[in-house]
Amino acid sequence: MTGLFAAPAWAGPDNLRESLFGQHPAAGRSQSPPVARYVSQEGDVFVLDRSQNRPLLKFQDSPEVWALKPQPPRAATSSTRTTWASRCCAPPGWAA
Repeated sequence: MTGLFAAPAWAGPDNLRESLFGQHPAAGRSQSPPVARYVSQEGDVFVLDRSQNRPLLKFQDSPEVWALKPQPPRAATSSTRTTWASRCCAPPGWAA
């Protein structure tokens, strides 16, 4: 076969969090490239492109490209839970 070219495989970070949030590598470790190919434990293959302001994610078996936007996790506060429980499950006569 002629015309085949295989690009070198770069070692990526140990986890996706390190790659997404740019944690600095430990002493003696190199930083991951801005564009890298990953394989999940389930065998899903995806490419993470951090070469722009907003990271891009594309799974190998999908035509979609996701533009990632970091945001903190949504945690329920006690007041949110109380309000929800009052509306959902309060017996008749209980104040909401």
